[in-house]
Amino acid sequence: TEVVLDLRPLAAAPNGDDLAPVAGDTSLADQILETVRAAGLAEPDMVVDFLLDELDAEPLLDRLPAPMSRGERQICALLITLAVPRVDLALVDPTAGLDGRRRRVVAEVLADLTDQMTITVWSDDPVFR
Repeated sequence: TEVVLDLRPLAAAPNGDDLAPVAGDTSLADQILETVRAAGLAEPDMVVDFLLDELDAEPLLDRLPAPMSRGERQICALLITLAVPRVDLALVDPTAGLDGRRRRVVAEVLADLTDQMTITVWSDDPVFR
């Protein structure tokens, strides 16, 4: 059977955002490593390396998120969130602030991850349709 994302309208989203918080004063690389260590793992999930490449995000690793654009901070949140394997994942508007190419990449990666976890997405972004 085909597994698809559980899509829900953004208007019905729960209060808050289930993406990982992004600390403005700590580099993205350190935040990813901190998340991984807190989960008792040695290294981030393979999807992080893939997304770093596909989202052209490697230059963000050594930067502090505080002065980043909305889209760059969104990429940081996605990388931190996906650094550890999960059973369930709920995301509120995960493509906010991203350009069209990056929105499609994120939607495709989330769809691919549905064979490993249950993913619920609240979004009105047409890329998820």
